[in-house]
Amino acid sequence: MALQPPHEKEQISAIEINLATARDYIQDDLKAKFGHGENIFFDLDLIEYRINNSCLDIAEDLDVKSLYGLTTDDVAENSVGRAFRGHHNEDFKPEYQFNGLFSEEMNDMIEGIRYEKVGRKALERGDGIHAHTPEERIEIARNGGRKAYEQGIGIHAQTPEERIELGRKGNEAQGFHVFSLEELVDIANFREESIGKGRYKMKPCWKDTTSKMNEKYGEDWSTSKIKDAYRRNKNLLTDEEE
Repeated sequence: MALQPPHEKEQISAIEINLATARDYIQDDLKAKFGHGENIFFDLDLIEYRINNSCLDIAEDLDVKSLYGLTTDDVAENSVGRAFRGHHNEDFKPEYQFNGLFSEEMNDMIEGIRYEKVGRKALERGDGIHAHTPEERIEIARNGGRKAYEQGIGIHAQTPEERIELGRKGNEAQGFHVFSLEELVDIANFREESIGKGRYKMKPCWKDTTSKMNEKYGEDWSTSKIKDAYRRNKNLLTDEEE
């Protein structure tokens, strides 16, 4: 959020309170709540708690507004967010730098899980994006994707390798295998080599492709998994080749 010149002093004061409260109080409150140093499942309990509660929910649960004199729900909510993410900006308030309870990767992963949960609930209620027709959703997604691409933000600001690595971290955390760039290139190459080896002379043979992938990597991947990996990531392979 950009600072507004007429209210800059007040905003900076609020940010200082936000950071100090997150570092000196809220982190300690959360550690005490889940028995840091005594509870061997502390990390798991804290992760589950964060996944199931918004920062505002946690602020209310810990009663941080009353306990630490925070003036608004926004300040309380931001303070809880800082407790989990920390403050690492070297240019803005460097004297307040501190580590969050979770790493940046973990915070982003939790945010993704919460986003998915909110989307699922919205789908059940039929509100938000789920209140649109399929055609309207496609148009909204197309417009959003076009703007992101033009501005070079989000996934469009990342290299093909970074996109694959981001996907790998999220999926591996959930127990899914995400194919590396090397594996994807092998799938593409084996697919080309398999053309004509199946029922059709001019089409690839996915059974042959899968067999070669399993032989090379000592795995037991299904044909559908290999085929799906190729279809989902062939655009990344094209970017890499270019």
